Amino acid sequence: MLIHQKKTRIYDVPVYVCEHCEHYEVLKPVKPYVVQYIAAIDGSLEHADVSLAEMNESVHVLYSVLQGADQETEAEVFARFKEAFDDRVNMLLDLFGCARKMKDEDWMREIQERLEQLSEFAVLLPENSNFYAR
Repeated sequence: MLIHQKKTRIYDVPVYVCEHCEHYEVLKPVKPYVVQYIAAIDGSLEHADVSLAEMNESVHVLYSVLQGADQETEAEVFARFKEAFDDRVNMLLDLFGCARKMKDEDWMREIQERLEQLSEFAVLLPENSNFYAR
């Protein structure tokens, strides 16, 4: 959870955490979305609790995979990540085909943005897993 100006709590924000110093950093592919959201609410006097998983496709997939993953090995979680990302990309491509047939350019644009979010995040999975040489 990130807290902005002591009044906005943003849940489900994926971060890197240093095991030694406990410093954390928002993952690069989702950081622009967090910054964009904060810029959109800046100046707002209301308190808010929001979930980044509701605003970003990649974070939503990550969040859904991590639910109930307590008893799984790292290899099992990674396999579920890959499967979930692949499934989501395939679903969005199918939806994009429907939107194109319907000539719904707004829907096509929305799906394209969601696909871009997934592709930006998916490149991190291989480099941060133990399954690939560095």
